[in-house]
Amino acid sequence: MVSLSTSTAIARVRKNLDEILPNDSDMYIPSGDNTENPSLDDIIKRNLPEAINAVHLSAPATSLVGDDATFVGNEVSVDTNGVMTFEINSTADILRLVSFKAKDSAVVVTDVLEESSPEGRKQLNRFIRGRSDRPRLVRSQVDKKTYKYYTLSFAPSQTTEYTPSEKIDMCKYLPVLKYNISSPATSYQIDSESVEQNVIDCLTGMVLETYSQPEKAKTFYDRSIIFH
Repeated sequence: MVSLSTSTAIARVRKNLDEILPNDSDMYIPSGDNTENPSLDDIIKRNLPEAINAVHLSAPATSLVGDDATFVGNEVSVDTNGVMTFEINSTADILRLVSFKAKDSAVVVTDVLEESSPEGRKQLNRFIRGRSDRPRLVRSQVDKKTYKYYTLSFAPSQTTEYTPSEKIDMCKYLPVLKYNISSPATSYQIDSESVEQNVIDCLTGMVLETYSQPEKAKTFYDRSIIFH
């Protein structure tokens, strides 16, 4: 994880704006930090966590690292079909599960199926659901922090609780970042340096859109989804 301060984000977005709008600088003169007429700096601060979320969602898994997950109750359950259920312990909502690997599989899962999706519903059929050599991960429709892994190579005779280390090699995720209006953060964690410029470009696009510059905003939005 890399810390991106709001002051750094402000400076870099302003630099982008100065480069493309040299004759429109008057439009971006700060005019007070209030909800009716917010300053440019305030707009950047408010949009920064949203820009980070957008980039974290659109980035390919190969560009991300993620945080190591802990689990509610420090346990996972495995039913008689070998389906493993776990709940990530996080105070924030889960934006994205970056990577998951079970102990008994060589496959790292980087995509998550929604429970209500056609592919997610297929996992209820034991003849076509995922196996240890082609596993599937499904997120609960009711509780977005709960996941089912289809399936382990071994199924117990009855539903059994295990410690995560017994069944899971890797589980990394990214939380949803939010702007706290009553106590704004001075910095936010982005996944890695490799996506930092993408965040700045996305944030610049958001600012330009706020100031009714959709064509210029699109240029930066397009840049924000190019990953190296």
